[in-house]
Amino acid sequence: MKKKVISVTVGLVALATLAACSSSSDGDLTIVRSDLALDLSEVKDKYNLDFIYDLNNKAKRLDSTVDLDESADYYTAYVSNDIKSTAFVYSINIDSDLETLGERVQSYAIKSLLFRTSNSIYESEQAQVAAKLFDTEKGLHQYNDLFDFEINTVSSLSFTKSAKGAVAAYKAGSRDITVDVVYVPTFVVRNYGEKNMQKQKILEKVVFAPIYCQLTTGDKEIDTDGTLVDSKISSINKVTIEFDENYVATGKEVKEL
Repeated sequence: MKKKVISVTVGLVALATLAACSSSSDGDLTIVRSDLALDLSEVKDKYNLDFIYDLNNKAKRLDSTVDLDESADYYTAYVSNDIKSTAFVYSINIDSDLETLGERVQSYAIKSLLFRTSNSIYESEQAQVAAKLFDTEKGLHQYNDLFDFEINTVSSLSFTKSAKGAVAAYKAGSRDITVDVVYVPTFVVRNYGEKNMQKQKILEKVVFAPIYCQLTTGDKEIDTDGTLVDSKISSINKVTIEFDENYVATGKEVKEL
């Protein structure tokens, strides 16, 4: 099934939610949840993840003002030194939605993506993680000039894309319509320790952050009124994502962490 990235809203009824950023509500803050413990050898090159193993030399910190004091509580996030080359497009064909549901299709919810660990990003952490990734000045938006589109600044691990243009284009005869999501791999770290406890990095997660979404047919972007315009993402590499339920698959057996 392809729609692991998006869920569709139809009228007032939300169809099956395909949440990729699933999490516990709060969880045990003494548990270390680290993707560095995963075997990512089969997907490391595919998703350009070398930087997570050498943050000092191969990565940039989004907010360089964060004091990385090992005795302090903090969140911080990293991207590759060459963030543009790590961006990729994942496409989901929505012709069947448009044929079956027509004008009832209102929007698509675009999700951030994660690898599986037994304890992931807790709901209580999501706002802080999103704030680091999508801050208008110190988040991913600071690399806006590298791309031909405006990088997402919605401070959430998901955002919605109106389907209005796709519905209009389909009615006008366009086919092979896709929702194309541009992702960049990021590495989010949380350093934390309860009172009288030694601080430690309790969260080290790869977050595939959605920075842009467009509706596409052929090599054209579908505008909000259904007209076709030049694509802003045609030069970005397309990737086929394999999924392990709602998570990006590693190609290896995932041990409970």
